[in-house]
Amino acid sequence: MRVHSRRSPRRQSRSRTCLSPVVAWLRAGGTGLPTWRNRRHGFLRPLACLDELRRLVSIQSRKRRRERHHPKGWRCGWVKQIVVWHEPSGAVSGWPFANLRHDFCGYANKRISGLGTDELLLLVSPKQGEIHGEARMNMSEAPINASMTTMTEALAVPAQAPVADACGVTCHENEVPPFVEAELVRLYGNIYSSLREFRIAGALDAPTSTYVERRGQDISALFLYQRAKREARVLNEGIRIDGAALQRFVSHLFSTDRTLDLVRFHALQPDTRQLSFPHHRYNCLEDIVLSLPQNRVAYLDSLGNSTRNYIKRYLNKLKRSFPSLEHRIIAGDEIEERHVRELVRLNGARMAEKGKTAGVGAQEEQRILRLARECGLLSVLLIDGRVCAGTINYQVGDNYFLELIAHDPAYNEYRLGTLCCYLTICACIERGGAEYHFLWGRNDYKFRLLGVERGLDHLTVYRSHWHRLLYLGTVLDDVARSCRRKGQLWLHELQGRDDAAARLATSVMDALRKLRPARS
Repeated sequence: MRVHSRRSPRRQSRSRTCLSPVVAWLRAGGTGLPTWRNRRHGFLRPLACLDELRRLVSIQSRKRRRERHHPKGWRCGWVKQIVVWHEPSGAVSGWPFANLRHDFCGYANKRISGLGTDELLLLVSPKQGEIHGEARMNMSEAPINASMTTMTEALAVPAQAPVADACGVTCHENEVPPFVEAELVRLYGNIYSSLREFRIAGALDAPTSTYVERRGQDISALFLYQRAKREARVLNEGIRIDGAALQRFVSHLFSTDRTLDLVRFHALQPDTRQLSFPHHRYNCLEDIVLSLPQNRVAYLDSLGNSTRNYIKRYLNKLKRSFPSLEHRIIAGDEIEERHVRELVRLNGARMAEKGKTAGVGAQEEQRILRLARECGLLSVLLIDGRVCAGTINYQVGDNYFLELIAHDPAYNEYRLGTLCCYLTICACIERGGAEYHFLWGRNDYKFRLLGVERGLDHLTVYRSHWHRLLYLGTVLDDVARSCRRKGQLWLHELQGRDDAAARLATSVMDALRKLRPARS
């Protein structure tokens, strides 16, 4: 039995005739509006062929995407290995393609964005071992140049002169090489991005990997990070990260580990303008920094008139009242344990006098003591041989970091805290220091001594917008911490005013401090 089509041959030919202008329009690039007329009625019939039009548009869109992702007929199903040739060094490294997407554009957005502009991407055929193309790296763009070159010829190409912005990346999985300690000091000069702090604080107890980025022979970026489940946490804190280096680092992590969904950074100054991944950033801390002048006379002259007179007046008063006054600077392994413990005790007594909970517990005290013996700088004021005030500082490179400041409440009328901090800064200037970091806490004396605030931010980078939605709990936690931080800053600003709102803010802050547990 003959099966007839629901449409007659004449109706089918009419449909094809009706749609032929649409096909021509799509093949021509889809510019303007398609027009067609029905033979019988002689007017436009767009609704009669809407489904067919949608189908053709969908086909054309897929064709355009395929041509854009795989120019000149590229197909990535046969790709077995991806080889990157570094022009400056002539080194060749490769990655198996099996664990990556069989889609060149998806690969390019992940891998190519993390490579330098002087590197070549070589796609290798598994059958003949030939290189079927090359792509010069230009961030997320990967223009393909048709080329037929054998692997032997590629390896025989002489190395070119080093390019200024060439970057080579090395990742040491679950390893911290010996050179990391000195390079961290040279690159960042920050106690919270130093191997000593990580080791003493126990941050290296978990498996830690090292990301090293080089420009020529010099290391330009170095990050320590740890993986936990489907996220990576960067240990470096308190440092400034260049936007291009941040983009390359995050791209490297996401491209080399398909199970990784997000990367966390804490308390640093990141430049996120070049970051192409979805991210959330909020201010979490501040670092009050003083750029040290050449000598202590220049520093004293740079202070405000009131601050300069304040220091001179109380320092002379202290010397007249206590002729046995002595200011002593002790560094490194010469620091005595009794001095450190005495300053910690004075700090607790000072906090108790203000109605605050002491912030140094037993475990934190041990950390301070061990770190002070390795890179500490102790500044103490002695009266009759007894510690009455002092500061505990750390030296990393040419920078100094204030850990703790304390004085005996019995000497409040002499303003020992500010005087001791000023004398500490003068000692750092004489030792050739570059910066003095008061660290966090918006205390008035830090700004009177010419400290400048630098904001430190928490940054969470997600692999995609879908992963950002998947980790909605993490996003909400970051938003809650951001709101709490803004509330704390608002209350701190209210404390400087003399009105009902300021008094209420002071009461709220005191209540919050009493509820805050001590660091152990």
